[in-house]
Amino acid sequence: MKNKLPFVLLVILAVTCKKEESTAPVFEDPTFKTYLDRFVSEANARGFNPDVSLLRIIYSDTLNYYCGYGVQVAHQVQISTRATCWAQLSDTDKEILMFHELGHAVLGRNHDNAKLANGDYKTMMFAGSQFGLYVPETPERRKYYLDELFNPSTPPPSWGNIKTTPTIVFSDTINYASNKWDFVQRAGSYQTGVLSAEKFVTAGHSLKMNSPSVSAFSYWAYLIAPPPDIKEGDRLVLSVKVRLEGVSGGNGVIVAFRGDSDSRTLYLQTTQGSVPILGTADFTEYRVELPYYINATSRIIIYLMMDGPSQGTAYFDDITLIKYE
Repeated sequence: MKNKLPFVLLVILAVTCKKEESTAPVFEDPTFKTYLDRFVSEANARGFNPDVSLLRIIYSDTLNYYCGYGVQVAHQVQISTRATCWAQLSDTDKEILMFHELGHAVLGRNHDNAKLANGDYKTMMFAGSQFGLYVPETPERRKYYLDELFNPSTPPPSWGNIKTTPTIVFSDTINYASNKWDFVQRAGSYQTGVLSAEKFVTAGHSLKMNSPSVSAFSYWAYLIAPPPDIKEGDRLVLSVKVRLEGVSGGNGVIVAFRGDSDSRTLYLQTTQGSVPILGTADFTEYRVELPYYINATSRIIIYLMMDGPSQGTAYFDDITLIKYE
């Protein structure tokens, strides 16, 4: 009997130690758990059971360029505390951010910038900003990207095929009599915009924009509402011919177009950050492409602008929006 008590104590101590060593994910913000639970649920639905027992999802004030950072070795996802990140994201973009970082931290996936035939990214694990990769109005895109996240051998989707048959949606050579472009001068901007006969490609006119000094940016805008017959998944290409005279500083000239539903912005395609439009040059064509048109688009807005820190003069002519089926 004398030997039984120490033995019982050892058993109790062993059980107690075992319970203390049990693991569970750690969340610095309870909202993080919502997206981890969703990640596990989507994995389970596809026949996978990821181990998240050691995972820590925490805030970080050291992420200056990214909204998230996932590391498999540390079993950790860091979410930036910057005001433009987590707190400002939609539910869908929070999901995209968290799933991408969990792809690193839990699935051990690296960045992959491969593209589908239509120009869309093959995987949500590409480097850069993934926001807007899919939206509530595109459930088929979400399904594909989640299928691929858990199984990189997922076949390319049918909507990822290249679109080659063109149809002109909008074309404007800036005719004086029918000019419908609006110049929007924002508060604090010294930039000016006029219909000009000085320099042009066709029709005798162009849209001129001048920035004499650093200021807030302004822009030319054209509204297409409702959009003509464009189908879900069509590819859209905006082309604009731009002449530059001493454009320097900042991002220079920016060509962009945006698609809105009745309640919110669905996409924004822009040359900013990818195609520098600076210097002095005769009319040169610049293109912006949307690989996948969302059928919920109720209006398209074309923007021709100059960055606030930029100075110089630009002329815009022969503006065309083409759909490819």
